[in-house]
Amino acid sequence: MKFKKTINAPQQYIFDKVIESVLFDIERSINRKLNAKVLQGFEYQKVISGRDASTIKIDEVTIPSVYAFSTETPTGYYTTRWEFKNVSEAQTEIFINESMKAKSLMQVTNNFIMRAFMQQAKKRSMQAMLDKMVESYKKGGA
Repeated sequence: MKFKKTINAPQQYIFDKVIESVLFDIERSINRKLNAKVLQGFEYQKVISGRDASTIKIDEVTIPSVYAFSTETPTGYYTTRWEFKNVSEAQTEIFINESMKAKSLMQVTNNFIMRAFMQQAKKRSMQAMLDKMVESYKKGGA
């Protein structure tokens, strides 16, 4: 899935908000605080929706332009890459690319069907998340 959006907030601000969210997620998963400087290459376990544990690895952190991670679940491998492009002092173009590779033929079929039904919902969710970041910026960068 590919997603592209230009938003009215500075590149560094949006990048920082994404990394802040990542750090919060890691802290909840491992009960330990980290900082952005040690993220690249960091790997941790996370239980998603009360099911099996997934392994998440931070593949790339290039401040303030790239955040990429991969996730291995019992059923497949997923990669997500966020790119932040400075359009102007107050605008950022965001590219999000997600891909998946199933571990079994049955899962390939399941992923195809789920993608058909869930892709629009996933894009709406990403849009809502970005809208909240922009709103936060407009309210003074809280």
